[in-house]
Amino acid sequence: MKLTKEVVEKISSIKGEPKWMLDFRLRSLDAFLKSSNPNFGPKLDIDYDNITYYKERENNLTDDWNNISCDVRNIFDDLGVISVEKKYLDGMGAQYDSEVIYHNMNEELKRKNVIFMDTDSALREHPELLSLEDEIKQESQIILKKKALGELTDEELKAYQVKQLIEFLEQEKLI
Repeated sequence: MKLTKEVVEKISSIKGEPKWMLDFRLRSLDAFLKSSNPNFGPKLDIDYDNITYYKERENNLTDDWNNISCDVRNIFDDLGVISVEKKYLDGMGAQYDSEVIYHNMNEELKRKNVIFMDTDSALREHPELLSLEDEIKQESQIILKKKALGELTDEELKAYQVKQLIEFLEQEKLI
C-alpha cells in the first residue's frame, strides 16, 4: 500500500484522533516523503509501497496474557517477554502489528498517579499531555536549530528542557 495523505487520514479517522494529531501526522508524512534513505552504512533497498502501515487489532487491550490469542501469546512467550515481566518488571505494554494489545501496570504506581500507557490511549485519556502549544513548538524548534548549529551546549539544552517541563507542570497545576 502506498503511503499517501488519504491513507494517513483514514488511519487517523479509524483511531479517532484529534485534528492536531492528524495535522502532526500529515506534516510527518510530508517530511518522510521529502527524505531519502541514508547514504552511509549498508545499502537500504526498501519498497515503501509494499509495506502494511496499519493493521487494526482484533482484540481489545487487555492486562491478562490469557486474553491474547494463543498464537500471538506464544510469540511473546518464545521471546521471553512474559517471563521477564513476571520476574523483573512492574508493568509493560506489548504491541503486535499496529496496536498495543497488552498493558499491565503495578497497582502502587497507579495509586501514585504514574501515567504509563500507549499513545492511542493517552490521546483519548490525557490529550493535554501530548498536545503542544504553537509557542512552545516554535521555541523548541529554535533551540534545536541552535543545538544543531553548535550554538548551544548539552548543558544549556538540558536546562531548557527542565525549564519547559517545570513550566508545563505549573501550567497544569501538577506542582
